[in-house]
Amino acid sequence: MVGGGKRGEQVEGEILSRERIPSHPNIVECFKVVRSLEDPSISLYLEYMNGGSLEDIVGVGGCKDETVIANIACQIFLGLHHLHSLHLIHRDIKPANLLINHRGLVKVSDFGISRFLSLYFCLFLMIILGYE
Repeated sequence: MVGGGKRGEQVEGEILSRERIPSHPNIVECFKVVRSLEDPSISLYLEYMNGGSLEDIVGVGGCKDETVIANIACQIFLGLHHLHSLHLIHRDIKPANLLINHRGLVKVSDFGISRFLSLYFCLFLMIILGYE
């Protein structure tokens, strides 16, 4: 366990999730995880997204162009679809966890409270929802 309490559990969850997510254009890339030998600290080396978060954009007035908004939404859905195909539920989607770069590429970040669904739970959902 990293540190203690709720934040320590979130960092541990982020690490466990990030180590199992293959690269995708709409997921922030995790390049390296370094665990300290001296103390319980951990460093995550993540892709730099120089445009900030969607929360930052909304805070300065947002975007009024529907085409741009649709493109952002599509990129978010592609990232979430990738996560769901891996049976990973993010559980904390909000503008602060959606990052953008200078090219307009939007990526999902912060996997601290995400959870992988078990195979049995996925099969249960498929039965309930009527998937074949």
